[in-house]
Order: sequence, then C-alpha cells, then structure tokens
Amino acid sequence: MENPNLTSSELTMLENCKSAREWDVICDQIKNVRNGAYPSDWWSKVVQSGMAARISIRWGDNFEMKIGLLKIQS
Repeated sequence: MENPNLTSSELTMLENCKSAREWDVICDQIKNVRNGAYPSDWWSKVVQSGMAARISIRWGDNFEMKIGLLKIQS
C-alpha cells in the first residue's frame, strides 16, 4: 500500500457527500485501494474530529457509532 493515510482528495470527496449512499460509495472506494481496510488515520480525521457527524446531518442522519469488527491497515 502506497499511502495508508487519507489523502486530501479523499477528505474532499467525503466533505462533498450529499447522501448516505454517496458516503457509503466513497468509503468503499477509500477502503478498496487499501485492500478493504480503513486508512490508519480514519478514526482521528473522520470520526473523532466530528467530520462524519457534521456531514451526516445534511441527510438527516445522526451519526452513531456501530461497534463491530473493523479492519484497519497499519
């Protein structure tokens, strides 16, 4: 894997999401280039920063953490 961290273009794509479906598609694209794993900085840049919660409000969702098995590339 060339870049295990989120790129600025990936963050921009997430920032521009207008629906939950679009968010899911972009998340899948981000994971696909990392062999199905979330980037190593996903938690800090997307979840902990509040980005996911702030963006999900656009489509009337309240971002809730769902605990499950999460594959993260280190």
